[in-house]
Amino acid sequence: MKLSITFIHAADLHLGRVFAGLRHLPDAIYEKVLESGFQALENLIQTAIDHRVDFVLFAGDIFDSNTVSLRTYIRFREQMEKLKQHGIFAFICHGNHDPFEEHKQMIEWPENVTTFTEETVKCEAFTAKSGEIVHIYGFSYTKKQVIENKSGEFQKSGDAHFHIAMMHGNVEGQTEHDPYAPFSIHELIDKEFDYWALGHIHKRQILSMNPPIVYPGNIQGMNKKELGEKGCMLVTLTENEQASIAFIPTASIIWMEEAIDITNVGTWHELIE
Repeated sequence: MKLSITFIHAADLHLGRVFAGLRHLPDAIYEKVLESGFQALENLIQTAIDHRVDFVLFAGDIFDSNTVSLRTYIRFREQMEKLKQHGIFAFICHGNHDPFEEHKQMIEWPENVTTFTEETVKCEAFTAKSGEIVHIYGFSYTKKQVIENKSGEFQKSGDAHFHIAMMHGNVEGQTEHDPYAPFSIHELIDKEFDYWALGHIHKRQILSMNPPIVYPGNIQGMNKKELGEKGCMLVTLTENEQASIAFIPTASIIWMEEAIDITNVGTWHELIE
């Protein structure tokens, strides 16, 4: 029987976002917008439970800032507790929106949660219930800007069945996001990891399949520019086989552009309707 692991790869939750630019919306809709990030998180966690994954990777910007409300931290912790009840682990990297600052940590996560707390790449070992050993590598921003290329710090170490790298950064050629922790695709391919779990870019992209280098996008669109379904990636790695990567939608609100045909509209009243 071949060795195999299954996990969820998510990033850019931006929990606690204020959505100040949408205050003009009707109250009922605005409340749904404010709640949308938390609802998307709950959908993600339920997906992890339904698929009985080994762990969940959160590749940066879990929170919209490192000064969000205590209520936001507590609601995230409740979802981590829910994972714990089902024997699912979580690994967290902090990004440019929520840099890790020890003195500002408001709450302790349950023991199933591992956080990368340094700006230097570290390795965490994980053993699945079925015995597979996984080495997960990552770093956290400890300030709002990391401008150096961090890919050189990722080096496979020790004996493990799978090596997975987590990085919150900007691939060369992308201009829509700040150029933090910049890298090129060939730099990551040369490292020979089994999977690259990226964050920072809100658009879902698979940059490579051999090895998989993946941006899952954010789990909930935050404005009218972030159109379409948003969600996470359900990933299965099996020895000597190509990875299985499936997009799972999580967003509770979907932004879209819609064209309305007014060819047969004859009056202003009809147009308004």
